[in-house]
Amino acid sequence: MARVLVFAPGVPHRSRGASSVLFYHYLRQLLLAGDEVLCLLLLEREEDTSALQEELRACGRFDSVAAVVSPLLGFAKYSGRAIPGVLPDEVRARARAFGADVVLTFDIGCLAVAGDLGGGARRLAWLGDLAFESIWHHALYDARESWRAALALPKTWLICRRWANAYRRFLQGIDRVIVASWSSEAALRSFGIAARYLPYPWPVDRPFRSAARHRIPGDKPRFLFCGTLSGLGSRSAMHYLLNALYPELLRRWGRDGFEVLITGTRTLAPWAMDSIAAKPEIRFEGFVDDLYARMDRCHAAIVPIDVPVGNRSRIVTAMGYGLLVIAHPSTALGNPALVSGKTCLLADTPAAFADQMVAAHGDAGMCAGIEAAAREAYEQLFESSVAARQLRAQIAELA
Repeated sequence: MARVLVFAPGVPHRSRGASSVLFYHYLRQLLLAGDEVLCLLLLEREEDTSALQEELRACGRFDSVAAVVSPLLGFAKYSGRAIPGVLPDEVRARARAFGADVVLTFDIGCLAVAGDLGGGARRLAWLGDLAFESIWHHALYDARESWRAALALPKTWLICRRWANAYRRFLQGIDRVIVASWSSEAALRSFGIAARYLPYPWPVDRPFRSAARHRIPGDKPRFLFCGTLSGLGSRSAMHYLLNALYPELLRRWGRDGFEVLITGTRTLAPWAMDSIAAKPEIRFEGFVDDLYARMDRCHAAIVPIDVPVGNRSRIVTAMGYGLLVIAHPSTALGNPALVSGKTCLLADTPAAFADQMVAAHGDAGMCAGIEAAAREAYEQLFESSVAARQLRAQIAELA
């Protein structure tokens, strides 16, 4: 059993918000394993944290302290040196008095704020998408969508270098670094930082389809496109779908010969909405209450994300529910459980991607075999309690 001091951005939640869900399940597993946890919630603005306190106290020895710290990490105007946010004195005193065995920080901002508050405790840093990669790829898409944005690329490159330097600085001396995307291992290795990939906990709150509850997509080829629609992954996939893949699908099936359902939170860029309006085969549905019902109406989920960063939760959801995933090979750089022909179908060109979609529509037996293997991979790697226990094992070793 260990005393674990946790720094988390925002308020972890059982089912709302991608990172918030991961953090919730990690905390819950620590408590179920018998650890004592003090969680410092670093907020952008005042929020009610009582629900989290009540839920997690029911699982074990848990306490939390909330503090508004915004931004968690900034940069000096001229030197570019990273400047961590500062905790209130009473929160710092509470952290020191806790007497932690291990300090767990979620993402680079929390790591910077935590500093040496753990005293002699061992330190474990968990990292999601690396900021210097995400910012740069967003900037490249800005440049594709507006020539004026291309003028800002030199400035963005400088910003990314500052972020990279911050990772290099704050990760030095950390006892263990865990990354949620496999590709981040190599990115950090180039800085001399040894990191280890661990699959993250991701709940799929409906059971795997059984013979009595099967997909009913109908005769027309129908595919699901889902995710956080304003995020980097959706931005990449939307460009690929509308500009590269759509013409190939027309060649295969013709006008009105197929459907792509676009669902997800937040909104698409105006250029994407304008493009969709001229494509009757693509239906924008936005947020839907029952994503699984949409999955049951589709032959496969398509994830044509060609940026080589990140481990996409939309893919993990489809794997866990038992819906075939057709994706770009870049997605396997973040999630090594994606093996074409075994747990998914991968394609590196628009023509090959369209061929895989045709195969998914026409071969139900192939789909069923891949879906079963993907579900097995989900259960072994990403199922909430399984994945959360992997991080807890790292903490136990350090403690």
